[in-house]
Amino acid sequence: MSAALPFLFGQAGTAATATSAATAATSGAFGTAGAFGWAQTMSTLGLGATALSAVGGGLAASDAYKANAKAQEQQALYTEDQALRNEAAEKRETADQLSKLRQEQRQERGRRMAAWGASGVQMAGSPLKVMESLDYQDSEDAATLLTGSLARRQNILYAGRSSALSARQQGSIYRMQASSSAAGGYWKGLSTLALGGRYYG
Repeated sequence: MSAALPFLFGQAGTAATATSAATAATSGAFGTAGAFGWAQTMSTLGLGATALSAVGGGLAASDAYKANAKAQEQQALYTEDQALRNEAAEKRETADQLSKLRQEQRQERGRRMAAWGASGVQMAGSPLKVMESLDYQDSEDAATLLTGSLARRQNILYAGRSSALSARQQGSIYRMQASSSAAGGYWKGLSTLALGGRYYG
């Protein structure tokens, strides 16, 4: 009986030692797996944040380009409206100038006729030719005034349309950049997630 006890205790000690070693090995294995899983989770979260940041950056840039496009359209509308106002102002000014010119012409004709009447000159021969010449010159002066005004009005409208067209073309560029930025952000986000899937999938 006494001889069997050391043997039993020895067997028991050996079993306990084996059990402890197995427990330690199992704990180590689970510890390594847990650490790897944690690292994978953190990496996945980081990739997700990066992808969201890319999408958000693309959308922010897109919104900025859209705002610029809207500003260009507003500038185009303002330019067109201002051109129409300036053209109308030029037309009114020309009408006033023409009215004054014709009044001066009538007054000049009246003075000449009064002078000839006071001197007893008949409206025939040279005086009649003078009056005809004055009428012709008056018509030429009025035509010159109207022609100049028409050219200025056309230039005003042309400049307004050209400026508005340029603004709208720039607005179109901004709208294309807005679409490109939004799409670029989405694609960058998807690429980031796809790259993460290759390493951690």
